[in-house]
Order: sequence, then C-alpha cells, then structure tokens
Amino acid sequence: MARVAAVSCMHHCIPSICGGVGEFGVGCRFDFPKTLLRHTVPGMMRVNSTQMEARMLLRRTCDRVPNLNEYFLLYWRGNHDVTVLVDAAHKMRYATKYAAKSGRYSELLNEVIEYVSRRTLKDMPPNMQTVLSQLLLADISHRSFMTKQQLAYHVMDLPLVQKTFTNVDVVGFYHRSSIQLCSQDGNTIVYSDRTEYSAYAERCRDNTIVSSRKNAKPENELTKEMVAAMSFRQFAETVVHEWISDGDKTATSKTTSRRFLTRDVNSGHWLLKRRTKRRHIRFSTVLYTDLPHLYEPVEVDESTTQTSFFSLDYNKRRQLYRAYMELVCYCPWQESPEESFLNEEDRFILSDAAQDPEKDHRYSLRRLEMFWKVYKRKYDANEIAPVGSEWLRDNQYSYTMYLVTSHNTDVHMRRLENAGTLDARYLLNFLKY
Repeated sequence: MARVAAVSCMHHCIPSICGGVGEFGVGCRFDFPKTLLRHTVPGMMRVNSTQMEARMLLRRTCDRVPNLNEYFLLYWRGNHDVTVLVDAAHKMRYATKYAAKSGRYSELLNEVIEYVSRRTLKDMPPNMQTVLSQLLLADISHRSFMTKQQLAYHVMDLPLVQKTFTNVDVVGFYHRSSIQLCSQDGNTIVYSDRTEYSAYAERCRDNTIVSSRKNAKPENELTKEMVAAMSFRQFAETVVHEWISDGDKTATSKTTSRRFLTRDVNSGHWLLKRRTKRRHIRFSTVLYTDLPHLYEPVEVDESTTQTSFFSLDYNKRRQLYRAYMELVCYCPWQESPEESFLNEEDRFILSDAAQDPEKDHRYSLRRLEMFWKVYKRKYDANEIAPVGSEWLRDNQYSYTMYLVTSHNTDVHMRRLENAGTLDARYLLNFLKY
C-alpha cells in the first residue's frame, strides 16, 4: 500500500493547477505540504462567531499525501481523499463546499481574451484587455477559482443552477382564531382565513367537492375517503385547494364604497384536486428540539412562577411546541385540533379566561400542555413516528440538528471558560456523545 501511495497519491504543486509555488507550496489551494502528525486526534475548528465544527486530524507521516484510507487504497489502488463527517451540520457544509468547487480563473481569462482577439479584425489594445479582465472579475465576484463550464455559462448568460423544483412554499400550522358576528336576523356569521390550513380543517364537510382530473390513472385519483385520511402535511403537499363562493364573491362595506372578498366560512365551499406534481413545503416555524415526550410539565401551585408560555425556558417551550406541531401536522384531524384531540372538559377550561389567561393568544401554556398529554399517550402506545414514515425522518433530522446546536453551544462556552483551550478528554467525550 505504501508503494501505491508513493506512486499515485503524492501531490506535487503545479502553479497552473493548484497555485502552489516552490518547495513549500506557497498559495496551494489544497494546503500542501501538510503538517505531520504522529497520532490521530480530534480537533475543534471555528466556523463562525457562534459555531464550532468537530474534525478528525488523521495521523500523517508524509506531508505530500492526502487523507488516505487503507481499504480504499487496497481495493481502489488510486488517489483519494477521505474526510470524517462528525455531525449533520458538518455533512451539509461539506456537501455545499464540494458543490461549489472551481478552478483558477487567471488562465481561463487569458484564453477568453486571446480567443476574442482572434475573432476581431484588429488586435485588441492592452487597455481593452484590462477592461475585459476587470469586467469578468466583477461579474464573478472576485472569486479566486472558477470552472471552465461556469465561465462559459457566465459569458453566454445561462443559469448556473439547474433546479428540479422552483421553490419551497411556507405552510403555517399555528393555532388559528375566527371572528364570530351576530347578524340582524339572529344568525351567527363566522369569518376565517381561506388558506390550506382552513381547507384541511373543512375538507370533510358535506359541501366540499373532491374532484379527480380527466383521464387520471387509478393511482392518481382522489376521493373523499383518501382526503379524510390525510395528515396536514400530506394534504399541503399533494392537494390543490380552491375556495368557490356560492353567491356573490364580493361584499360592500357599510362605511365605505370599497368592495372586498368575503371570508364567511358559510358563503362557499372548497374544491379539492390532486396535484400533478408533489409540492415541496416547509413549515413556518422550524423546531430543532429535544425529544418532545421528555418534556416535564409545569406543576401549578402557589409557588409556581412559570404561569405563561413565555415564562418557560427557551428550549423547554420549543420542546413543548414541537409536540403540538407533530400532532397537527402528522395526525389527521377535522374542523380544529381542539375538537379532534381534546375532550369536552378540556375545551371548556380553554374557553374560560379565568382558567386559561392566554386563551386568546397564539401560544397558551395550558392549551399546549393538554396537547402534550395527548402526544405522550400516543407515544406510550407506539403511535408516534411509525418506522419508515416521513414523520420519523423529520423527527430524526430535528433531533440531530438539536444535538449539533447543543454541541456548538457547549464547546463555545467551554472555550470561553478556558480562554480558548480544550482538553483532549472533553473532546473525546464530545465525539462519543
């Protein structure tokens, strides 16, 4: 293996390729020659002012050889470079860095200038060459390296990024309220927003129309039973909703002549169709938290100071809100989460301002803890995040990013406490955790 590495894995700096000059490789984009290390050790690298990144500094006996793996070297028998990815954040940063790799632009610019000069009737004056170089440098934001394909795309004004989908839509799952007004004839008019949240809540009403597209394949058909069994996330990703008014679409204000679209929930009906292509969404609130079932509820007594949602610790209230988010987004419900998950006694307590001072707020400690109890019962019954579901993948990613954030915070505070030094024992415990 040493012979294979000596033949195919040695890096010799070439100014036109890596930018390294001389024996010491000054300016090498791959940082050769590298520092020799007698042992493999963990290290903490600062990414920015608030984030740290754990890396493995591998044992190195030759300063011109990249990070090699003995098994890759044995079977691949060629040059390679291995990087140990410790956590999810490191993985995303590494993938982004690799996708943005590029080559040195100085030789490419000379090729472009020479080609343009040959295409013109007269030689391009030196000042024109300088101007062209400056324009190209300004266009590529003064980056030191750039690929030939990227430079060609800049010259031809073609998009540098090819996207498989246009955008990621934001969907709100937070608690909604409605306005109820009594009309002169004694009826109650309910006003509410006409978003996908309302469409999902009202999807099982008798006047809701579920329509399949013409000549749709059997697997692409949409029925009321399928819509009723959908979770909110599935509904937002796969169903198109349209509010159709049963009468006049507009109403006139009594105080002004302005006409506006009515939001009376009884003035129309929903038309639901299956999307031809799945929509990519993200929820309006990103929650990277500890496991929700580990939340410790507040015990209300005379000495309790945490009587409102925002009196809780930051991580604890996000953990509580995560339980509510999972129920609303991944468990089917109708009309409102309160009617589907809470019993009549709990709903009566939430409607009484004396028992729930935050009843008119978006975030209510009393209400969210009631939902957490429902979540805990489902968790104990193994009904939370089934194996192989999108719910489980979302939970895994959320918890992984929570651990990454906690690690960054712990390491950053430890560095401040120890004036920028970290002992090896702490690093080893960090990597094991």
